[in-house]
Amino acid sequence: MAQPVIVIGADGCVEIANAAARSVLDLGSDITRARIDDVGLDFAATEMSPILRCVQAGEPFDDHIATIIAPQGRRWLSCSGRQIAHDGTLAAVVTFTDITERHQETARLEWDVSRFEWRAFHDDLTDLLNRAGTLAAIGDHLATRSAPQDSVGVYYVDLDGFRVINDSLGRTVGDDILTAVGGRLRDALGTDAAIGRLGGDEFVVVELIRDDLSARLENQVSRIRELVDQPIALDGRTERITASVGVAVARHLVDDPAPVDMLRDAEIALQEARTNSAGRPYTSFRPQYRSDRLRRQRIEYELRNSVNSDPGQLYFDYHPVVDVGRGHGRVALEALMRWRHPELGQVSPGEFIAIARRTDLIEQLGAHLVDTTMREFVVNERTTDGLTLCLNFTRRELADRHFVPRLQLALGDAGLDPGRLCVEVSERDLAAGDRTGIRATMTSIRDLGCQLAIDDFGTGGMCLSDLYQMPITTIKTAKAFVDDMEDGAADEADRAEQMLTGIASAAHALGITVIAEGVETSRQAAAIVRAGCDFAQGFFYAFPQRLVDID
Repeated sequence: MAQPVIVIGADGCVEIANAAARSVLDLGSDITRARIDDVGLDFAATEMSPILRCVQAGEPFDDHIATIIAPQGRRWLSCSGRQIAHDGTLAAVVTFTDITERHQETARLEWDVSRFEWRAFHDDLTDLLNRAGTLAAIGDHLATRSAPQDSVGVYYVDLDGFRVINDSLGRTVGDDILTAVGGRLRDALGTDAAIGRLGGDEFVVVELIRDDLSARLENQVSRIRELVDQPIALDGRTERITASVGVAVARHLVDDPAPVDMLRDAEIALQEARTNSAGRPYTSFRPQYRSDRLRRQRIEYELRNSVNSDPGQLYFDYHPVVDVGRGHGRVALEALMRWRHPELGQVSPGEFIAIARRTDLIEQLGAHLVDTTMREFVVNERTTDGLTLCLNFTRRELADRHFVPRLQLALGDAGLDPGRLCVEVSERDLAAGDRTGIRATMTSIRDLGCQLAIDDFGTGGMCLSDLYQMPITTIKTAKAFVDDMEDGAADEADRAEQMLTGIASAAHALGITVIAEGVETSRQAAAIVRAGCDFAQGFFYAFPQRLVDID
């Protein structure tokens, strides 16, 4: 196809146009007195048409881009022109090249590159900053500090109990919750702060603080928690979720951290908040937390190695449960896991069990618990004859669909009567998240013939009516009730005994046995008898021992 060419006279009218030009410029066959200004060429980058400047001032031009609305849609044209003499007057000859396809392809490539660059710094689910974008935002905020009082605050936000919701209601519901929370944070805080999602249920807020630091931290954490805590409507149901917050602060002229270190410190503060800061809205980072984290990482590493390579480091003590109305005779033994490491020494169960609960190690420890204690219980029949074996499990373990089949298999392999096994789960675990799935698992456990106990009852948020809906055989009351009977003032001791009496009465009405935990003195022992407890456990009656040492 011929290249479009036109000749423009000094008055701006089209003098000559070949067929290609008439087609591209939609001039038709009659070009008499057609003015170039009326054709519709749009040279967006210039105030005056380069064609007219070429005619009137003799300025040549090359590869100027113009657009025109043609019958087939918007077209992009590359235009070049030179001044010439035509019929004794000045004119300009202008050539056009249709570059529409090239322009559109370039635009697509630019969009793809722009989108790729944007995605490199943003989260696919929420469109918030991702980890790379968050680190860049922290660096930008650190660089903007100018006044001595300026600080940068990094708030590391984690959704409490999100994993339980995600596991029980499905990933789609979990994604909807994450999107809703991210949108709230962005809409409410995004004007003055950078908002990121690092993956999972972890969000980060980064802001420059110019006013009173302490007050600002308190206020911002309160806003974050309030935003997260608002009800979330999902397909006809409403979910609520809370947040834990860790904070790291970098003050101008005092602190000059790398962004990655600041983010790490905020995360460490979050872990401290989740572990040791119950009742406080947030935790600010302290250097001690870093060494504490290194300790936890060492514990996790060594515990994993022990489970997989040297399970002999793990052993069990057994704590008797006694009948308070039958001469304190033993009725059950609760297995308590212990860990003696060759370098770390005796590691507290409160330390390593807490770490295991936050990882997949809890399932591995649970499997070791089941296999080892059942075998020991059967082998030491002279000691365990007629007694019940009590084993503690977490909600996470019970949520595993393979839990009940594995339990049934272990009972068969060990030759232990299912009626002699009591599965214990804490009230706090049961009260967290949806109970429908857990209730089904509990029913399956009872169908095996096992007993089922709620541990630490009275501290986890369940009410007495919940007992009616769960297939349990036993409740173990929280140690706090017994402690108040000994350490509290007279009125506190009376209230604790009355509470225990009420719990025992309601439980007995449902056919549920009551065990009082933590009995350490004769005064407490007498009080739990008056309260109507059936059994008891505590140092007053016996200390935990290896099974072979129990006489």
